[in-house]
Amino acid sequence: MYQRKRYLLTNEFIDYLNADGIILPRSLSDGDCVDEDDEDLPFFPELQQWIEEAIYDLGGIVVCKVNNKSPIDARWTLGNSVGQCSEVNEIVLMLKSSDRIQCELTKSTVELSLICFDDSVNPMFEFRAFIKNEVICGVCPKYQSFIEDIVRRPLYYQDLIVQYLEVNVLDRLSSICPEETTIVCDVVIKPDESCRLLDISSAESSTNFLYFTRDEIDHHNSVCATVERPLKQTEKLRYLSEHCNISFEIYPMNDKPVQ
Repeated sequence: MYQRKRYLLTNEFIDYLNADGIILPRSLSDGDCVDEDDEDLPFFPELQQWIEEAIYDLGGIVVCKVNNKSPIDARWTLGNSVGQCSEVNEIVLMLKSSDRIQCELTKSTVELSLICFDDSVNPMFEFRAFIKNEVICGVCPKYQSFIEDIVRRPLYYQDLIVQYLEVNVLDRLSSICPEETTIVCDVVIKPDESCRLLDISSAESSTNFLYFTRDEIDHHNSVCATVERPLKQTEKLRYLSEHCNISFEIYPMNDKPVQ
């Protein structure tokens, strides 16, 4: 998994995120020299200092998550499509603007993660795998698009991902996850054709099952399911077999943002 740093958010900052309106904290660089107009601005010196140092330690560009939820719906605040941040207030603005992380803010533990951003990753080769009882029930591209190379070599992609998960992930799950828990693993195939784990979490009501239904995964019956065009599947991998603009209509119950 990519290098990351974690910080337990305080109730004070959570209250700030839940408050109406968007007022960014005053800068750490202001020090004690604060204009009268800025005295009432929010200020979280310990958190802001941690974010600043974490961004530096992680190479200068990061993506963020709250618990296991990405504020991907707030990418519009940054002007880029992947949610990459290089400044403290970019992260604060994403968190403040996101609706997707709201359910996380009500939990007993709310943790901010900053993850090293890898610009060599092509999002088109990110995949989501669903695991239950240490069995890989299904794999599919994370972003629902036609990818010609997957159509040409579906078994190659299936075997690469399955072998990676079997060696690096499955053995660890029994010690950290209760039985019957559905696990969601996001992996990426890099240009050198190696796999990297992007994220791992338990499935929730908001999880997007993409080309599968939750029932298929929960009951281990995705392998024997009959799929119709434009979908095709191998033993584990389900993918788009042709260009189309209806991927989100294949399973309308899965019309949820990708984490």
